[in-house]
Amino acid sequence: MHKYPDYFHLFLGGPGKVAELVTVNTLPCTILTSKILSKMVERKSGIIINISSASGYHEMAKWSVYSGTKRFIKHFSACLHKEYSSLGITIQAVCPMFLATNMTHYSVTKTILSPEALAESAIKTLGHTSETAGSIIHELQAIGLSFPSFFVDPFISILSKTQKQEILEQQKMK
Repeated sequence: MHKYPDYFHLFLGGPGKVAELVTVNTLPCTILTSKILSKMVERKSGIIINISSASGYHEMAKWSVYSGTKRFIKHFSACLHKEYSSLGITIQAVCPMFLATNMTHYSVTKTILSPEALAESAIKTLGHTSETAGSIIHELQAIGLSFPSFFVDPFISILSKTQKQEILEQQKMK
């Protein structure tokens, strides 16, 4: 993930870090899927769950690489679902909103779930939808990302600015 949201040309670490983020966020699920699909086709059954992010729902300024890679996972999964659902293979993209993880340092709240709570909720959607935000509260939040850009973009801009300021403040304190 980005250290913090910023203009693409200021991406920390330059082209090497850009390549690393693209690789980490797209290649594992793509390559693993290519390795296991033929066995699933033979058995006429299987389940693939790819983890994306709600940031793949909307073009996010200052998160271009991260948002773009998450959009790839979402789109890749949707394409595979169309290709393989008739062969008995379930393919789903999980696109959560904010989660409380070691990486994000967020605390669990009513809207920020733990990965365990999200997984428990998301697994219930398997076989019912090819794409999910993972929980009712995240689905409701994700609906907001489908609003027109003139409404969503200012919110993302404020969120990005706040996140950058918080991260830079934390770095100063270290």
